[in-house]
Amino acid sequence: MKERLFGRLRAVTLGLAAIAGLAAGAAVLELTEPPGPGLDPDAMQYLSAAQSIAHGDGLRIPLAQWSSPDTTSTLAHFPPGYSAAIAVGIRAGLSPQNSARLVMAAGSGVAAAAMLFAATEGGTLLGGLLALLIIALTPAMVIVTGSILSEPLFLALFASFVWQLTRPRAARGRMVFLGVLATAAAFVRYAGMSLVGAVLVDAFVGDAWMGATESRERPSLAERARRAAAALAIPVAAFALWSLLKPRGGEIRNIHFYRDGLGDTIAQGVTTVGQWLAPGEDLARAGAVVAIAVAVAVAALIVRELRVVWRGAAAGTPQAVAAQRLLRAIAIAKVCYLGLVGASRLFADGDIPLDERILAPVFVLGAIAIGAALVRWWFAAGRGLTLLTAGIMASWVIASAKQSKWWVDIYREDGGDFASREWRLSPLIEYTAKLPAGTILYSNWPSAIWFHTGRASHQLPTDEVPGLAAKFRAKLAAEHALFIAFHVNASDVVNADSLAARAGLVPAATFADGVAWRAPADSVPPVTGRIKLVLQRPPSGAPRATRPQ
Repeated sequence: MKERLFGRLRAVTLGLAAIAGLAAGAAVLELTEPPGPGLDPDAMQYLSAAQSIAHGDGLRIPLAQWSSPDTTSTLAHFPPGYSAAIAVGIRAGLSPQNSARLVMAAGSGVAAAAMLFAATEGGTLLGGLLALLIIALTPAMVIVTGSILSEPLFLALFASFVWQLTRPRAARGRMVFLGVLATAAAFVRYAGMSLVGAVLVDAFVGDAWMGATESRERPSLAERARRAAAALAIPVAAFALWSLLKPRGGEIRNIHFYRDGLGDTIAQGVTTVGQWLAPGEDLARAGAVVAIAVAVAVAALIVRELRVVWRGAAAGTPQAVAAQRLLRAIAIAKVCYLGLVGASRLFADGDIPLDERILAPVFVLGAIAIGAALVRWWFAAGRGLTLLTAGIMASWVIASAKQSKWWVDIYREDGGDFASREWRLSPLIEYTAKLPAGTILYSNWPSAIWFHTGRASHQLPTDEVPGLAAKFRAKLAAEHALFIAFHVNASDVVNADSLAARAGLVPAATFADGVAWRAPADSVPPVTGRIKLVLQRPPSGAPRATRPQ
């Protein structure tokens, strides 16, 4: 009888996971229909590298430093996993954007199914369904699935890893799955290295403090070390092979202590979490009180969950033991992920933001934990408290749905970032598209040029140095190049108008959204056809600058 019930539960779980996965994938495809998907500087590197892989040219992108003699370079800011996945669809005949959309849809579907499997492995199918509702309505998920970003694929691997981490240690293939998923995640985003750390922690700590008191394991230090070494075999072998085969790119990080702006980074992280807890509220006013109140309530709920689960597991209750494994997996994954992000911000890149993209995995883990804890609370609490917490949850669902719809409308009506109408109809971009083939280009937004013209270009210098303006002018003159300067400033390079003025450049063409500059001795390059002056104002917003993952 027990086996029959277990079989039915597994069949129901598989059916619900399939439905959730298909729904998530379909939603992403719908969200990224033209004029989407959103395009930002990161997307240019993902898509161009995918095209290069598909055509057998390696990891090349149509972007180079201003001082480089070439307008292409090796992909260095991002690992190759996401681009390699997109390249599969390109080889099958899809356009780069449609291939990326399919990868994101598949990633979102797998992530949804894995979340449900993880919660069910932890003994709460209803908690998994509630977690899916929470994460589906989280505005951050709209942001990371509305544009061509690596997050959907990364979250699929991340959620699958947590699912496998929740399984009993003796489960068949668990160690192999963990090693493969951690390695794949690291090849999709550098932050995936945190899962390699999670593999190490899981193997070394083992099941200490887990299960019934009398049956808890107490492995020796030598045994812990042996298990840790075995668990790291797959990631270490994969990274060793990649280090021998990968193309050499330029340095993207200087390792030292990045203290400046640390307070602003922490404040941004607090704001991002606050907007998740109190969606649609002004955190500068009453919204802060709401966010704090919700945070305190969630913390109290999780503390209660830990006490109830550990007490039940110590007594040997099977459902409590399963819930304990889920909480353990969430804790290991969260500590390792936030630990790596924090260390990277302090010692590798002072510009790493604690925004929706960086904190998306934390929201996934939080949704699973909150869903499981709420369901267990509702079954144990009195009617009044159950109705109160259900009402609070319903209020959050309504508010979060409104915020998510706001983001959906933006992506559906006008794309996002470089896919928006202002960039698509830019006369400066149209002028650039009609320049003679082989014209060497420099720009403060090379991504915009590539998306809408297919042309490679140099990016501007990142810092002001003595003699920069004279060197820049001399290089433009020697190459008979053009400097395509949009009025919208890029935050990670020098100011375009200031550089043009100090270099003594002259306009080759002037439009509402920017200027094409040339060296004084050069003639105005010819263009094919007339430029339609359809843009009445410059692009209204600057896309986010590229940041190493």
